[in-house]
This record gives sequence, C-alpha cells and structure tokens, in this order.
Amino acid sequence: MKRLLSFLIILSSIKLAAQPANNDCTNATNLTVNGSLLCGQNMAGANLQASECTVNYGAGVAGASVWYSFTASQASMVLNFIRTNTPGCHASISVFGPFASVAAGCSTAGVFGAPCGGAPAYNWLTNNNYQGAEGSFHLVSNGDPGNHPLLTGLTVGGVYLIRIQGGSGGGCGGTLPNFCISVATPATNSSPPTASPINACGVTFTGTTNGGYYNNGLENGGGFGQLDNNMGTTCPSCVTAGDDVNFVVNNLSWYTFCAGASAGTWNVQFSVSNCVLSGANSGAQIAVFTGTPTALNQVWQSPPSCGGLGNGQVPSGCTVTSSNFNVPANGCAYMVVDGFAGDACNYSIILTNVLGGCILPIELTEFSAKCVKGKLVCEWATASEKDSDYFIVEKSLDGVNFYPVGEVKAAGTSNTAKKYYYVMKEALDEIAYYRLSERDLNGNVKTFKTIAVKGCDEQKFVSWASENKINVSVTSKIGGHYQVELYNHSGNLVMTSDQTYAPGNSTAVIPANVETGVYYLRIIGDQDTESKKIFIQK
Repeated sequence: MKRLLSFLIILSSIKLAAQPANNDCTNATNLTVNGSLLCGQNMAGANLQASECTVNYGAGVAGASVWYSFTASQASMVLNFIRTNTPGCHASISVFGPFASVAAGCSTAGVFGAPCGGAPAYNWLTNNNYQGAEGSFHLVSNGDPGNHPLLTGLTVGGVYLIRIQGGSGGGCGGTLPNFCISVATPATNSSPPTASPINACGVTFTGTTNGGYYNNGLENGGGFGQLDNNMGTTCPSCVTAGDDVNFVVNNLSWYTFCAGASAGTWNVQFSVSNCVLSGANSGAQIAVFTGTPTALNQVWQSPPSCGGLGNGQVPSGCTVTSSNFNVPANGCAYMVVDGFAGDACNYSIILTNVLGGCILPIELTEFSAKCVKGKLVCEWATASEKDSDYFIVEKSLDGVNFYPVGEVKAAGTSNTAKKYYYVMKEALDEIAYYRLSERDLNGNVKTFKTIAVKGCDEQKFVSWASENKINVSVTSKIGGHYQVELYNHSGNLVMTSDQTYAPGNSTAVIPANVETGVYYLRIIGDQDTESKKIFIQK
C-alpha cells in the first residue's frame, strides 16, 4: 500500500505541458506586418493534426507543429525566423497561400487537402528561389539560427499560413525548437543601390538587423558572399573568387557616403547592442567598400571582436573602429551590416573624417507624394546639395523592382533649402511604390527613401438636396472615402457625415435634420474637395 501511494504521488507530480492554442491551424497566431519580433515561441505540448502534411523526421519521432498567419501587404515580404535553442531536429518552416481567410486555408480545400494542399515545393538546402511554383515555400532551419528569406509572388490582400514543425523522440531526442518569428515588408536600404545616406560626420546613425532585411547576396561556392554580382572584385581575405566578404550573409542593410571634389580619409565606429541571440552565434558584422554598387572593393571588415570567434563577429555590447580608409575625389564608400548567424541586433555607426573635410554631397529632408485631380505629384526638398546633376523618380509595383518614370534637373551646388516636384504623366489607379535617386555631375547615383502610394483617381461628385436629405453621387475607378460637412449662413458647422464608396457609381442619401434654408455644402474626398451652396427644404 505504501509503495502504491508513492507511485501515485510521483504520477501526480508530472505535469504535461499545456497544448498551445496555435497548435490548431484555425487558431493560427496572426503576425502583424512590420510588427515586433515575436519571441519565446515553442512547441511544448503540441502535436500534429489529422491529415496534416508533415516532414518525415524518421522512425520513432513524434511530430509537433504550431501555426501562424499574415496578410500580404505587398507582393514581396520578408519572413524572419530565429531559432533560440539547439533542438534535436531542426525546425521545418512551410508557407501556404494565398487564401481568403485562415479558416479557408485550414480546410480540406486548403492546407489539409490532398496532396498536402499543394506541398512545399522548395527546400533551403537545394534551392535559392524561395517562392514555390505551387504557391508554397519550405525551409529547413539547419544552418545559422537566423533565417530571413524573401517571399516573392505574393497576392496583396491574400492570407498566408506559416507552419513550424519539429520532432521529439527517436533520433530527435527530447528538445523541440524555441524561436522568434515575424514578417515585414522589404527594407529600403537592403541593397547597395538603395543604401541609406550617411549625411554627417561625428553623428550617431542607428539601425537594426531586425525587420525587412534579407539575404540578397549571390551563392558563389557557399555563403552568398558575392554582393555586387561581379566576379572581378574579390575581398582580400576571401577564398572564393568574386566574394566581397568572407562571412556568411543573412540579413543585410546598407549605408553610403560620398566625398566631395577632394579626396578624403575616413574611419567608422561600429557598436552592437540588444541582440536576440547570445553566445557563439550572437552579434553583427560590418564591411566597408569603395567603388560603385556593381564594383565593390573591400577596404575593411570587422575582425572577431570582444571574444567573438567567427569571421567579422562583433557581439552585443562591443564597439570596434575601422582602420583609416581613403575615398577618392567624387567617389563613394559603401557599408554593409549583417546579423552574425542571422541574429537580430541594434547597432550604431559614427563616421569620422580624418583628412579632407566632411563634405557630403546632398541632404534630402523630405520625399512625399499626393494626388491632385487624379494625377500623382511627387514632392521633395533638400537642405544642401553638392555637384548634383538631376533627380530620378522611379516606380515599382512590388516594392522591389523599380524603373525610371521621370527626371528633374537639380540645383548643382547649394547651401540653401530647395524644393522640387514631378507630376506623373498618367493617372495612377493602383497601389505602387516610388523612390527618389540623384545623379551627380560625375555620374554617381545615390538612391533615397521609398514611399508607398495608394492609387490616384479623379473623383467626380454630384450633389443635390431633397426633403430633409442630402444626396451625393460619386464616380470613381478605385473607391474610397469622403466627408460631408454642412454649414449654416453664419458659418457654423451644423452636420457632418463620413461615407465610403465602392468602385464605379454610387449614391449616398444622407439625412439632414436642419431648418429650411440655404446652406454651404463641403465634400472632402481622398484627393479633392468640392464646395457649393444648396437649398434644403424641411
């Protein structure tokens, strides 16, 4: 009896891990686009659902999975997955979609249909094109802890499901993956041509390897270290011809500055903080180049610092300063920052001029766009310019691939504020992305920020009054919103009404509980405002 009681006590002390809510596909955790990295995720207590498409981890392995979802806001998006422990078997990451909703995706017509709802078509080990022909994506997190693939070909507004699978028992042992996850739109400074400008010396510029940064280096014998698509440039410590850095790249961000009419000597201070990972796989790395985006010549790369062992590794809490490097007259330097092993860290950069003076060619203070009578007007302003020739306005439908749509002559050299604008020659009836570049007198091109613009469409309003009512008819290709304001003869606002409308022709009948008389009607649309006098009969 005593032995039985002891056995029951032991059994009662064993607590099974609660099954996570997102073990069920229909309870997929929604990921807000460009939201914070969601850390502390795990599969404790999870299992596989009936008819779930799975990865075979081998005999004796019990599978487990958790689900996430996101709604695509543009055609290309970055998936961030950072493994924070060492599981017995690596995580398998699959993306399915597009679906009309999470429920539709989790049905037999979606992910749980045969065969596997359109099984994942690509594997990290064998293919660098992350978007499968069947509309799905598959990655095995068997290398660096941080994985940041660019998902392409997405349907804007479509719902996508992310399934993270692990295994325990058998050859996987008892440890399931722990991880952080998020989705983001591609960062504007994720490539050399779109590098963010460093426009002052002695000033701290802050950045992060977290968010919309992805691996856009080219596979060239391993490590994706070819950053300029040029076999003619090879870094001094690189083993493989054509590589520009000797470390594996994962989530790249770029910065640039240019010398003026005189050559100069510079150095860069680089500090890392607040990393997700710790230990041997933590930190960030930096390299500095001169040349052009298509011909990068490395002049310095961070050495393993503050106890870091890997190539270029600068752990959290560490600060390194580059050796002095020269930038020729009218030449430019480029800096790339990458999360070591795919880590997500904050960092800072301070540029110091050693010789030649801190003359940085152009400082952009504003770039925006607005719709005026169905036409898109891009506006920008500069605080100063040095040897600028002309500006280039570029357009993209997916936020990644841009083409020029117009040019505007620049001021040349100026120390006073300048304003510019460009009017698109065609109406814009779609969501599009615009960015601004500047070409200097020596042919160097610098690219600034990217903005997203909702479609422009000339709204046509017709309004009239009837008994105790205001009628507003609107014609538009893309739909939108307007506000109705009614003022009395003394100029006092007596009524407001917010209205939305679908594409095509629509009419709203708005009650107007006012006295008989003449009123001033104002209709404020997304892109224009119309005003008129009307007579309302009570």
